[in-house]
Amino acid sequence: MKGLLLKDFYTTKANILVAFLSCIVMAIGLSIVISPSVVIILVAIPLSMTVSSTIISDKKNKWTQFAITLPVTKKQIISSKYIAYLFWTVLGMLVGSLVCYIILKVTNSTDEYINMFMGFSIIISLLSGSFIIPCNFMLPEENSLIGTILAYSMTSGILALFIYVIKKVIGVSNMNLTLLIICSISVIVYLISWYISQKKIKNFN
Repeated sequence: MKGLLLKDFYTTKANILVAFLSCIVMAIGLSIVISPSVVIILVAIPLSMTVSSTIISDKKNKWTQFAITLPVTKKQIISSKYIAYLFWTVLGMLVGSLVCYIILKVTNSTDEYINMFMGFSIIISLLSGSFIIPCNFMLPEENSLIGTILAYSMTSGILALFIYVIKKVIGVSNMNLTLLIICSISVIVYLISWYISQKKIKNFN
């Protein structure tokens, strides 16, 4: 498992710094006109997407065909992607929070939207990842982008539905509590996706 994770890291390290700096610059620019805490979501989500590029790269280079001859199982290969996705999501949120903190200190201001953007980062990353990872494994390379677009579209719809049901049907009016509930659901959905992918994905070559 460690070797699989290191392989993915070395695969993406050439591009990750450029992508990371680009996200930071864009996020800082938007933080001026929107909110400093927007940095959190604009760093976390793009970083988590590096996992998608490793899956596509593996298929393009026929690495998965070689991997199954190694002393690793398909379950381990799939799990390594889910673990890496979590790692980059958490790292992105930590870095985004740090940048947000620095901006607030420099500008001597406060931001009441931090909890909201933290919540949205977790929800969007985990819900979209629950669809993107299996789609990237199962769909042909040329259709992976379509799968990603559909995943984010479904995530937006599901998020809107959850907020409506929790606030209007259940009657929870507190936004922080609403996001906490949806975050919990997102974690469960991600774990279910992980479990089902291990069981059902038989051939991702």
